[in-house]
Amino acid sequence: PETMNKISNILVAVDFSDNSANAVKEAARMAAFHGAALHATHIVTAAEVDGFKKFFNVTFDSVKGQGGEHLGKFVSAEAPGANFKRHILIGHPVYDLMSLVEELGADILVMGSRGLSEDDSREIGMMASQCVRKSPIPVLLVREAHREAFKHVAACVDFSDASGDALDAAAAFAAQDGAPLSVLHVHSPPWLLPTHVLYDLQTTPTEEFRHEYEQALSDSMADFLEPVRQKHPELVIKEEIIEHTSIGYGITGFLRDAKIDLAAVGSHGRSFLGRMLLGSNAERIIHHSPCSVLVTKPPGKE
Repeated sequence: PETMNKISNILVAVDFSDNSANAVKEAARMAAFHGAALHATHIVTAAEVDGFKKFFNVTFDSVKGQGGEHLGKFVSAEAPGANFKRHILIGHPVYDLMSLVEELGADILVMGSRGLSEDDSREIGMMASQCVRKSPIPVLLVREAHREAFKHVAACVDFSDASGDALDAAAAFAAQDGAPLSVLHVHSPPWLLPTHVLYDLQTTPTEEFRHEYEQALSDSMADFLEPVRQKHPELVIKEEIIEHTSIGYGITGFLRDAKIDLAAVGSHGRSFLGRMLLGSNAERIIHHSPCSVLVTKPPGKE
């Protein structure tokens, strides 16, 4: 996978919330590490401008000018010394952001997981969720609690090409911040599936069957990790293969218990036995993860 190998343009979306302050810090750190251009944007909706016009003597140009000044001060305060280009847009907060991604040829979009108008729950905000769905490039959602370099990175994998992209990206972040990398595969083996109880099916009771099943998973993990081990020999990589009746709950539980502060996940994938993993389960990880989340996307997936 080449997901994080060529980072030339980084776009950070700013709404002046605490979450986006941390997003700016992370985007600036990435730009310095990769030698990439840093772009910061703030999008004002047309409805907001119309609202301003009712009470203030404003024009679109004055809003863009003042917004650019505010954006510049905000980014400079959070990332002193960083070189960046400002982009003030007036329009739709998601679709115009996606247009800017395309215009800049951005390689990754960084944004806070929640905005100023969101409540204080742990789930990500509506705009962040829509951007994850619409973005053609990886999206890094930064939590309010994340204010410094990542200390423990995880890649959620199912051995698909999509989760290969997630693994590659997670390894790049771990290398950037000198963090250990946990590679997590959560699976629901036949003996845990509730349908076997429903239909009174009996799984093979022998220890030999379980051993062969678990060995196949271990071999798949080893093969999957080999390219990353060769590319990043300095990384401390820990393999985590966990049984759980719910893949999504198993992943979020691990992220919480292991105190992971960045989890990388592919937007689409499949499980070891061919069932869909990332898609519906990616939604759970993205929305309920206790940490910052990097969502990678294979070409053509939205």
